Amino acid sequence: METRKKTGLILGAATFCFVILIGDFDPLKPQINTMTAIAILMTILWITEAIPLAATSLIPFIFFHIK
Repeated sequence: METRKKTGLILGAATFCFVILIGDFDPLKPQINTMTAIAILMTILWITEAIPLAATSLIPFIFFHIK
Protein backbone atom coordinates (compact mmCIF):
# COMPACT_ATOMS: atom_id res chain seq x y z
CA MET A 1 0.00 0.00 0.00
CA GLU A 2 1.32 3.41 -0.93
CA THR A 3 2.29 5.95 1.68
CA ARG A 4 -0.32 8.40 0.37
CA LYS A 5 -3.09 5.84 0.85
CA LYS A 6 -1.95 4.91 4.36
CA THR A 7 -1.73 8.58 5.29
CA GLY A 8 -5.21 9.18 3.88
CA LEU A 9 -6.74 6.36 5.89
CA ILE A 10 -5.08 7.43 9.13
CA LEU A 11 -5.72 11.14 8.63
CA GLY A 12 -9.32 10.52 7.58
CA ALA A 13 -10.08 8.33 10.60
CA ALA A 14 -8.35 10.71 13.01
CA THR A 15 -10.13 13.75 11.63
CA PHE A 16 -13.48 11.96 11.67
CA CYS A 17 -13.02 10.99 15.34
CA PHE A 18 -11.80 14.48 16.25
CA VAL A 19 -14.85 16.19 14.74
CA ILE A 20 -17.28 13.66 16.26
CA LEU A 21 -15.77 13.86 19.75
CA ILE A 22 -14.58 17.47 19.97
CA GLY A 23 -16.64 19.35 17.38
CA ASP A 24 -19.65 21.25 18.69
CA PHE A 25 -20.85 23.40 15.82
CA ASP A 26 -24.46 23.70 16.97
CA PRO A 27 -25.37 22.20 20.37
CA LEU A 28 -29.05 22.12 19.47
CA LYS A 29 -28.48 20.08 16.30
CA PRO A 30 -25.91 17.30 16.82
CA GLN A 31 -26.63 16.01 13.28
CA ILE A 32 -24.51 18.89 11.97
CA ASN A 33 -21.43 17.42 13.67
CA THR A 34 -22.07 14.01 12.14
CA MET A 35 -22.63 15.43 8.66
CA THR A 36 -19.49 17.56 8.87
CA ALA A 37 -17.36 14.65 10.07
CA ILE A 38 -18.58 12.43 7.24
CA ALA A 39 -18.04 15.17 4.64
CA ILE A 40 -14.47 15.74 5.86
CA LEU A 41 -13.77 11.98 5.89
CA MET A 42 -15.05 11.63 2.33
CA THR A 43 -13.01 14.62 1.17
CA ILE A 44 -9.79 13.22 2.61
CA LEU A 45 -10.46 9.77 1.15
CA TRP A 46 -11.26 11.25 -2.28
CA ILE A 47 -8.14 13.43 -2.37
CA THR A 48 -5.76 10.69 -1.26
CA GLU A 49 -7.63 7.90 -3.10
CA ALA A 50 -7.11 5.70 -0.05
CA ILE A 51 -10.07 3.56 -1.12
CA PRO A 52 -11.65 3.40 -4.57
CA LEU A 53 -13.76 6.44 -5.45
CA ALA A 54 -16.85 4.30 -5.95
CA ALA A 55 -16.52 2.93 -2.42
CA THR A 56 -15.98 6.43 -1.04
CA SER A 57 -19.22 7.61 -2.61
CA LEU A 58 -21.12 4.93 -0.67
CA ILE A 59 -19.95 6.16 2.75
CA PRO A 60 -23.02 8.38 3.38
CA PHE A 61 -25.36 5.45 2.80
CA ILE A 62 -23.55 3.52 5.52
CA PHE A 63 -23.11 6.28 8.12
CA PHE A 64 -26.38 8.17 7.79
CA HIS A 65 -28.39 5.09 8.67
CA ILE A 66 -26.51 4.59 11.94
CA LYS A 67 -28.13 6.52 14.78
